[in-house]
Amino acid sequence: MTIDLTGGLDDDREYVFDAQPDDPNLQQALARPTWDGETANGMLERSSVTGGAS
Repeated sequence: MTIDLTGGLDDDREYVFDAQPDDPNLQQALARPTWDGETANGMLERSSVTGGAS
């Protein structure tokens, strides 16, 4: 059994860049706020991945 975690979004929205950047130091970066829903406390989760879609 598989679970769809895409929320109905297309695969094109998976990457920040649509191709490998020319600058090797350029990275994709995404941030997502996360909270427990019961308090005003939360955190910002950040992830960065070198390069773009392969």
